[in-house]
Amino acid sequence: MQGEILPSIFLFLSELVLIFNTSGTALPPLGQLPNLKILHIEGGETIKSIGPEFLGRRTPAFPKLEYLAFDSMRNWEEWVLRLAHDVVAPIEDVHASNLNLFPNLEKCYFYHCPKLKNSILPPTRLLQINGCPNLESMEKVGMLQLRKFEVVLPSEIKQLPQWISSLINMTLQSLQLLNMQCNSLVLDSCRKGKQNWHIIQHIPKVIIHSIGLETRLLRSKDGYQYQIKDELGTSFITP
Repeated sequence: MQGEILPSIFLFLSELVLIFNTSGTALPPLGQLPNLKILHIEGGETIKSIGPEFLGRRTPAFPKLEYLAFDSMRNWEEWVLRLAHDVVAPIEDVHASNLNLFPNLEKCYFYHCPKLKNSILPPTRLLQINGCPNLESMEKVGMLQLRKFEVVLPSEIKQLPQWISSLINMTLQSLQLLNMQCNSLVLDSCRKGKQNWHIIQHIPKVIIHSIGLETRLLRSKDGYQYQIKDELGTSFITP
Protein backbone atom coordinates (compact mmCIF):
# COMPACT_ATOMS: atom_id res chain seq x y z
CA MET A 1 0.00 0.00 0.00
CA GLN A 2 2.98 2.34 -0.15
CA GLY A 3 3.15 4.91 -2.92
CA GLU A 4 1.52 8.17 -3.93
CA ILE A 5 -1.65 6.67 -5.41
CA LEU A 6 -3.93 4.22 -3.61
CA PRO A 7 -6.13 1.70 -5.45
CA SER A 8 -9.53 3.23 -6.26
CA ILE A 9 -11.33 0.67 -4.10
CA PHE A 10 -9.81 2.31 -1.03
CA LEU A 11 -11.65 5.55 -1.79
CA PHE A 12 -14.85 3.99 -0.42
CA LEU A 13 -13.37 2.85 2.91
CA SER A 14 -14.83 4.33 6.09
CA GLU A 15 -12.82 2.22 8.56
CA LEU A 16 -9.25 0.96 8.29
CA VAL A 17 -7.08 -1.01 10.71
CA LEU A 18 -3.54 -1.05 9.36
CA ILE A 19 -1.25 -3.60 11.03
CA PHE A 20 2.32 -3.42 9.75
CA ASN A 21 4.84 -6.19 9.45
CA THR A 22 8.56 -5.41 9.58
CA SER A 23 8.95 -4.51 5.91
CA GLY A 24 7.28 -1.11 5.59
CA THR A 25 9.33 2.05 6.17
CA ALA A 26 6.67 4.66 5.38
CA LEU A 27 2.93 5.07 5.68
CA PRO A 28 0.80 5.22 2.55
CA PRO A 29 -0.98 8.50 1.66
CA LEU A 30 -4.10 7.72 3.65
CA GLY A 31 -5.04 11.39 3.90
CA GLN A 32 -6.39 11.21 0.37
CA LEU A 33 -9.16 8.75 1.35
CA PRO A 34 -12.29 10.94 1.22
CA ASN A 35 -14.63 8.71 3.24
CA LEU A 36 -12.30 7.40 5.94
CA LYS A 37 -13.73 7.97 9.44
CA ILE A 38 -11.77 5.52 11.60
CA LEU A 39 -8.04 4.82 11.25
CA HIS A 40 -6.03 2.58 13.58
CA ILE A 41 -2.34 2.08 12.79
CA GLU A 42 -0.41 -0.61 14.66
CA GLY A 43 3.11 -1.99 14.53
CA GLY A 44 5.55 -0.78 11.92
CA GLU A 45 8.82 -1.70 13.59
CA THR A 46 10.83 -0.09 10.78
CA ILE A 47 8.92 3.20 10.67
CA LYS A 48 10.95 5.99 12.29
CA SER A 49 9.37 9.08 10.80
CA ILE A 50 5.96 10.12 9.48
CA GLY A 51 5.98 13.05 7.08
CA PRO A 52 3.80 14.62 4.37
CA GLU A 53 3.52 11.34 2.49
CA PHE A 54 0.93 10.34 5.10
CA LEU A 55 -1.32 13.27 4.14
CA GLY A 56 -1.26 12.72 0.38
CA ARG A 57 -2.00 15.45 -2.14
CA ARG A 58 -5.73 15.85 -1.54
CA THR A 59 -7.06 18.95 0.27
CA PRO A 60 -8.36 18.74 2.87
CA ALA A 61 -6.35 15.79 4.16
CA PHE A 62 -8.46 13.24 6.04
CA PRO A 63 -11.66 15.22 5.37
CA LYS A 64 -14.02 12.90 7.30
CA LEU A 65 -11.65 11.25 9.79
CA GLU A 66 -13.08 11.19 13.32
CA TYR A 67 -10.86 8.63 15.08
CA LEU A 68 -7.08 8.26 14.73
CA ALA A 69 -4.88 5.90 16.75
CA PHE A 70 -1.17 5.03 16.66
CA ASP A 71 -0.46 1.84 18.60
CA SER A 72 2.74 -0.07 19.42
CA MET A 73 4.97 1.74 16.93
CA ARG A 74 8.09 0.95 18.90
CA ASN A 75 10.72 2.69 16.74
CA TRP A 76 8.67 5.69 15.66
CA GLU A 77 10.51 8.91 16.57
CA GLU A 78 8.72 11.82 14.90
CA TRP A 79 5.63 13.05 13.12
CA VAL A 80 6.47 16.23 11.26
CA LEU A 81 5.49 18.21 8.19
CA ARG A 82 8.47 18.63 5.91
CA LEU A 83 9.42 20.65 2.90
CA ALA A 84 11.65 19.30 0.14
CA HIS A 85 15.13 17.97 0.92
CA ASP A 86 14.10 16.91 4.45
CA VAL A 87 13.86 20.46 5.79
CA VAL A 88 11.39 20.67 8.65
CA ALA A 89 8.65 23.17 7.82
CA PRO A 90 7.82 25.73 10.51
CA ILE A 91 4.21 25.52 11.59
CA GLU A 92 3.71 29.07 10.26
CA ASP A 93 4.54 27.80 6.77
CA VAL A 94 1.90 25.12 7.15
CA HIS A 95 -0.73 27.77 7.86
CA ALA A 96 0.55 29.94 5.02
CA SER A 97 0.14 27.11 2.53
CA ASN A 98 -3.56 26.86 3.50
CA LEU A 99 -3.33 23.17 4.31
CA ASN A 100 -6.54 21.85 5.79
CA LEU A 101 -5.85 18.85 8.00
CA PHE A 102 -8.24 16.65 9.99
CA PRO A 103 -11.24 19.06 9.89
CA ASN A 104 -13.55 16.57 11.66
CA LEU A 105 -11.18 14.75 14.03
CA GLU A 106 -12.81 13.94 17.38
CA LYS A 107 -10.39 11.48 19.02
CA CYS A 108 -6.64 10.95 18.71
CA TYR A 109 -4.66 8.29 20.56
CA PHE A 110 -0.94 7.59 20.98
CA TYR A 111 -0.33 4.20 22.61
CA HIS A 112 3.01 2.54 23.39
CA CYS A 113 5.32 4.53 21.14
CA PRO A 114 8.37 4.54 23.43
CA LYS A 115 10.78 6.37 21.08
CA LEU A 116 8.42 9.10 19.93
CA LYS A 117 10.02 12.50 20.63
CA ASN A 118 8.32 15.05 18.39
CA SER A 119 4.84 15.11 16.98
CA ILE A 120 2.32 17.46 15.48
CA LEU A 121 -0.82 18.03 17.54
CA PRO A 122 -3.77 17.55 15.19
CA PRO A 123 -6.96 19.56 15.82
CA THR A 124 -8.79 16.93 17.86
CA ARG A 125 -11.31 17.22 20.69
CA LEU A 126 -9.92 14.30 22.72
CA LEU A 127 -6.21 13.50 23.03
CA GLN A 128 -5.02 10.41 24.91
CA ILE A 129 -1.34 9.52 25.37
CA ASN A 130 -0.01 6.42 27.13
CA GLY A 131 3.37 4.73 26.88
CA CYS A 132 5.30 7.58 25.24
CA PRO A 133 8.00 8.31 27.88
CA ASN A 134 10.38 10.19 25.55
CA LEU A 135 7.90 12.67 24.11
CA GLU A 136 9.44 16.16 24.11
CA SER A 137 7.24 18.37 21.97
CA MET A 138 3.88 18.62 20.23
CA GLU A 139 3.37 21.42 17.72
CA LYS A 140 -0.11 22.56 16.84
CA VAL A 141 -1.49 22.35 13.33
CA GLY A 142 -4.61 24.31 12.43
CA MET A 143 -7.16 25.65 14.89
CA LEU A 144 -6.95 23.70 18.12
CA GLN A 145 -10.23 22.61 19.70
CA LEU A 146 -8.93 20.22 22.37
CA ARG A 147 -11.47 19.70 25.14
CA LYS A 148 -10.22 16.55 26.90
CA PHE A 149 -6.58 15.62 27.51
CA GLU A 150 -5.79 12.26 29.11
CA VAL A 151 -2.20 11.19 29.73
CA VAL A 152 -0.35 8.45 31.61
CA LEU A 153 3.22 9.30 32.59
CA PRO A 154 5.62 6.47 33.56
CA SER A 155 6.86 6.35 37.13
CA GLU A 156 10.42 7.36 36.19
CA ILE A 157 9.22 10.82 35.12
CA LYS A 158 9.40 12.88 38.30
CA GLN A 159 8.77 16.36 36.91
CA LEU A 160 5.89 17.64 34.84
CA PRO A 161 7.20 17.51 31.24
CA GLN A 162 7.55 20.81 29.44
CA TRP A 163 5.52 19.57 26.49
CA ILE A 164 2.49 19.09 28.75
CA SER A 165 2.83 22.65 30.07
CA SER A 166 3.06 23.93 26.51
CA LEU A 167 0.10 21.87 25.34
CA ILE A 168 -2.09 23.15 28.18
CA ASN A 169 -1.03 26.71 27.45
CA MET A 170 -1.87 26.28 23.74
CA THR A 171 -5.35 24.98 24.51
CA LEU A 172 -6.44 27.17 27.44
CA GLN A 173 -9.37 28.57 25.50
CA SER A 174 -10.90 25.14 24.80
CA LEU A 175 -9.55 22.59 27.33
CA GLN A 176 -12.23 21.43 29.77
CA LEU A 177 -10.69 18.31 31.32
CA LEU A 178 -7.20 17.14 32.28
CA ASN A 179 -7.01 13.52 33.43
CA MET A 180 -3.45 12.48 34.33
CA GLN A 181 -1.83 9.47 35.99
CA CYS A 182 1.73 10.09 37.15
CA ASN A 183 4.46 9.77 39.76
CA SER A 184 3.43 11.05 43.20
CA LEU A 185 6.11 13.77 42.94
CA VAL A 186 4.50 15.14 39.79
CA LEU A 187 1.10 15.05 41.46
CA ASP A 188 2.41 16.87 44.52
CA SER A 189 3.89 19.61 42.32
CA CYS A 190 0.38 20.28 40.94
CA ARG A 191 -1.17 20.88 44.36
CA LYS A 192 -2.61 24.25 45.18
CA GLY A 193 0.22 26.66 45.90
CA LYS A 194 2.93 24.35 44.52
CA GLN A 195 5.18 24.99 41.53
CA ASN A 196 2.86 23.67 38.80
CA TRP A 197 -0.47 24.81 40.24
CA HIS A 198 -0.52 27.83 37.95
CA ILE A 199 -0.40 25.53 34.92
CA ILE A 200 -3.59 23.63 35.79
CA GLN A 201 -5.59 26.10 37.87
CA HIS A 202 -7.51 27.53 34.90
CA ILE A 203 -8.72 24.13 33.62
CA PRO A 204 -12.38 23.65 34.67
CA LYS A 205 -11.92 20.00 35.68
CA VAL A 206 -8.70 18.28 36.74
CA ILE A 207 -8.22 14.66 37.89
CA ILE A 208 -4.68 13.56 38.76
CA HIS A 209 -3.95 10.09 40.18
CA SER A 210 -0.66 8.80 41.49
CA ILE A 211 0.40 5.60 39.74
CA GLY A 212 -0.38 3.46 42.78
CA LEU A 213 -3.62 5.39 43.35
CA GLU A 214 -2.49 6.31 46.87
CA THR A 215 -3.09 9.99 46.24
CA ARG A 216 -5.47 11.94 44.07
CA LEU A 217 -5.97 15.57 43.21
CA LEU A 218 -9.41 16.75 42.13
CA ARG A 219 -10.34 20.18 40.91
CA SER A 220 -13.68 21.30 39.52
CA LYS A 221 -16.07 24.22 39.63
CA ASP A 222 -17.29 22.79 42.95
CA GLY A 223 -13.91 23.10 44.65
CA TYR A 224 -10.50 21.52 45.24
CA GLN A 225 -9.56 18.27 47.01
CA TYR A 226 -6.30 16.48 47.72
CA GLN A 227 -6.88 12.91 48.91
CA ILE A 228 -4.50 10.51 50.62
CA LYS A 229 -5.27 6.86 51.33
CA ASP A 230 -3.63 5.11 54.28
CA GLU A 231 -2.83 1.39 54.54
CA LEU A 232 -6.40 0.60 55.62
CA GLY A 233 -7.83 2.29 52.58
CA THR A 234 -9.25 5.21 54.55
CA SER A 235 -9.37 8.41 52.55
CA PHE A 236 -8.25 11.68 54.12
CA ILE A 237 -9.03 14.96 52.44
CA THR A 238 -6.53 17.75 52.94
CA PRO A 239 -6.36 21.30 51.60
